[in-house]
Amino acid sequence: TAMWDAIDWRACQGELSQVHKDWNSLIRAVAARDTREMASMADRLLATDRTVNHERYSYLLMAGMLGYLAQDQRDESMKLWQRYSERVYAQGNAQLDQILYLLASHSSFKK
Repeated sequence: TAMWDAIDWRACQGELSQVHKDWNSLIRAVAARDTREMASMADRLLATDRTVNHERYSYLLMAGMLGYLAQDQRDESMKLWQRYSERVYAQGNAQLDQILYLLASHSSFKK
């Protein structure tokens, strides 16, 4: 987080699109291990950022699912998986999909 603290983002916030502001928020949340903000921003970006490539999309899905799981919100993690995993899977990253699905589904049984 030291790097993020050293950068004054306020100077350019007015020039950034909402999507770029959301990405900055997500990156700050991951660096700070703020699981609530990680899940919220990843979920929002998955729903709104239509320019995201496969690697970024995989990252968003992982960040969102792990953010929810870290908060013991297993159902929310699984909902995120159900809404968005097909996009990642369609890109041919079956190993990632299987790992995330197993993690989320296994966690759901521990209620």
